[in-house]
Amino acid sequence: MSKLVKNIMDKMSIEQKVGSLFTFGFCGNIISPIVKEAILKYHCGGFRITPSMKNFGSYVSPDTGEALVVIEQGVGYKSQRGIYMTTNEYKKIIEELQSIARQRELDIPLHISFDSEGGGGELCTIAKYIRWQSQMGIRAADNPEYAYKIALLAGRQMKAMGLTSVHSPVLDVNVCPENPGCGVRAFSDRAEDVAIYGEQMAKGYIDAGIIPAGKHFPNLGDNKEDSHYGLITVTTDRETMMKRDLLPYRELIKKDLLPAIMPAHNIYEAFDSEDVATVSKKILTDLLRDELGFKGVITTDSITMAGVAVKYGIEDACTLALSAGADLILMKGDNHLNGDCFNRVLQAIDSGKLSEKEIDEKVERVLSMKEKFGMFTEKTTDENPDEMYYNKEVIELNEELARKTTLIAKDTNGILPIKPEDKILLIEQERRTTEDTDSHSAMLYKKCLEQSTNIEFLEVAFSYDDEDIERIRNKVAEYDLIVMTNFYSRGTAQNCDVVNEILSDKSKKLVLITNTPYPTSIPKSADCIVVSFGQETSNLEFIAKMLYGKEKCEGVWPIEYQLQS
Repeated sequence: MSKLVKNIMDKMSIEQKVGSLFTFGFCGNIISPIVKEAILKYHCGGFRITPSMKNFGSYVSPDTGEALVVIEQGVGYKSQRGIYMTTNEYKKIIEELQSIARQRELDIPLHISFDSEGGGGELCTIAKYIRWQSQMGIRAADNPEYAYKIALLAGRQMKAMGLTSVHSPVLDVNVCPENPGCGVRAFSDRAEDVAIYGEQMAKGYIDAGIIPAGKHFPNLGDNKEDSHYGLITVTTDRETMMKRDLLPYRELIKKDLLPAIMPAHNIYEAFDSEDVATVSKKILTDLLRDELGFKGVITTDSITMAGVAVKYGIEDACTLALSAGADLILMKGDNHLNGDCFNRVLQAIDSGKLSEKEIDEKVERVLSMKEKFGMFTEKTTDENPDEMYYNKEVIELNEELARKTTLIAKDTNGILPIKPEDKILLIEQERRTTEDTDSHSAMLYKKCLEQSTNIEFLEVAFSYDDEDIERIRNKVAEYDLIVMTNFYSRGTAQNCDVVNEILSDKSKKLVLITNTPYPTSIPKSADCIVVSFGQETSNLEFIAKMLYGKEKCEGVWPIEYQLQS
């Protein structure tokens, strides 16, 4: 323990120690009384930011529409939709959060955490922010150096905005093609590739001064369900998990490239048939710490997710996770849960379920990590994040990756390239992220118009509703050639039934543009498939040129799994 950490801990009350082990949620751009209370009353260690949401809502099943875990709103917003902000505007909000934290007597800085998985899973929807390709897209570029470059540039961008920590890289080995929650968040279904690319990504973040957290230990990629919406039991045998699933963690732990690790909210029968990994001492302490030798910080995924909340309850899950070996509790709901969970941990200490010695060990790990990454000395930065986000190096790399991470998975009937004189219908999904003049729902249409004006546009919801389906049916009847996006993101309903309906008419030619190589977005009947692992403007501009024969794809198929004929 360093002198700095020891000096701080000697002065901390038990309430301050407990608070430092919580990462609470902060949505949107308003620092509400609830957020200030989290800092000043509950002494929180930091926040997980979600600029794309005004508030954090309930976990609603994409299949049934049922609210599985109800999170009461702490604010009165009607819609969750995020607010348009530039990176520089958001930097000022983070600086204000840190300013409030400095009112605390011990002057412990907040860690500001962020989820960054690239592609459609990118949660930082601030205007002008570059949403890089998904991790599987980086693998499709077929060069681990891209993983390093992206993490380094993204990390510098985060640092300029005031972020300190990122819940990345994803170290899952996605061996289940039907997995709705992992998918392209993983680099590959090959453990060796995940280890190689994960190592470079972790290095890039660390070199940028950002704390990476590898996830989701021991593996999220071997099941057909999503732990956001239910309790999952993984039956993979121990030998397979040790050899395949834990390979990336063994390699990165050995090289000291994981300051933090995030466990999955699944039951793993190979290690513990009773408890979810998040609250399993057999997994967090016996396996991760003792057997694999991990000495860093263990941070939970959001403790409000259905995979853990429905079995244990949110408040009890916090104490169980800490008792099992976790150091930080992530809780994205910004409301009364902050106080309820904080107080439940204090009660567990009073009752002897948690010892103050255990709490001290966790606090030491968290504070030591903050010290190692300069958080006690680096109060703020003068860098303008807007300039960091759209500098020449970022733009050129993004344009290069648009070409390197796009591939034609199938073109059985030789539909591509499209001729400028061909009359086509373009069906394009709405964006799920903040829109601005450089990045909005009709960007593919805009870029296609630069190639040909023989095109009609139809915008639909990301997941089609009944009205969308009827509009599609009516329009498709007028065209023989259709270009259609079918991007997929976890937590959303799939659109493959509609694609299959169009393809059932053999007089129609359909070019399907998607962001996964999986059945979640590619129905068996599709015979012309373009896979683009990013949906940024640079990707869409490249796709438009490629469709009309002006560019050639350079992406490689990134996984063992192959599309069925």
